[in-house]
Amino acid sequence: MASSKRLFVALWPDEPVRRQLYARQQQIMRNTGFTQGRVAFENLHMTLQFLGQVPVTALDQLDSRLSRVAVPSFQLTLDCRGQFAKTGILWLGPSQPADSLLQLQAEVAAACRPYQKTAGKAYIPHVSLFRKCYQPVPLTALEPVEWLIDHFVLVESMTRSQGVQYRLLQTY
Repeated sequence: MASSKRLFVALWPDEPVRRQLYARQQQIMRNTGFTQGRVAFENLHMTLQFLGQVPVTALDQLDSRLSRVAVPSFQLTLDCRGQFAKTGILWLGPSQPADSLLQLQAEVAAACRPYQKTAGKAYIPHVSLFRKCYQPVPLTALEPVEWLIDHFVLVESMTRSQGVQYRLLQTY
C-alpha cells in the first residue's frame, strides 16, 4: 500500500453539466482544429485546492477538516474562455466568480493548509478543457454552462500508462 496519495479538492460536475462541458470542448475542436491534450470526459472538474502528496495516515484528519466546510448552494455560470500560456491550459470559467465560490474555495484552502507543501497561488476558477496548448487559440464565443453547486469532492490523482485517472474518495 502506498504511503501517500496525490490529492486535490474539486467541484465535480454531474452528468448533464459534464455533457455541456464536453460539448464546449467539441465546439472548440471544430472551430479551431485543436485536439492535442484534450481532457478526458470523465476528468472534467474545477479544482478548489491542489494538495499534492498527502500521507495516508493524514487522510482521516483531512476528511474531518473538510467535512466542517459549509457548502452553500449556488449557481455558477461558466461563460469565459481563457488560456494559461505558461502551463498550456485552455479553460472555461466564470467571467464574474460568485462570492459563494470564492468563499467556498477560501474555506477549503484553510481546511487543507496543514497538508499543503507550497504556498497557494491566486485562485482562478476554471475547468481545464485542453492541456499542452502552447499556441494561441482564437477565443470564439461559447454558450455559457450553468452549474448548480451544492457539494465538493476529495479526489485522488493516479498516473497510469493510459493517462491520468481520478478516483473520488469523498463527497462533502
